[in-house]
Amino acid sequence: MTEQEFDSIDWGNEADKAALSEACEKNLKVLGCTGVEDELQDEVSDCIEDFRDAGIKVWMLTGDLGHTAQEIGYNCGVM
Repeated sequence: MTEQEFDSIDWGNEADKAALSEACEKNLKVLGCTGVEDELQDEVSDCIEDFRDAGIKVWMLTGDLGHTAQEIGYNCGVM
């Protein structure tokens, strides 16, 4: 995408934002990850919602028992 094309984006237009995503988000690699230990941190579900709104995939990996993992998933908004 050229600088001129980027400058012409109408940020209130969902189609323009989708076109930008299509142009930029190719062959990306994960540069980092984070973990939560024991208690859920404040606003974890809000953060996960923001990630999803931005098109970021969220996965939950845990070594907990199935029932515990399911409860954590529901409490933090992953499930």
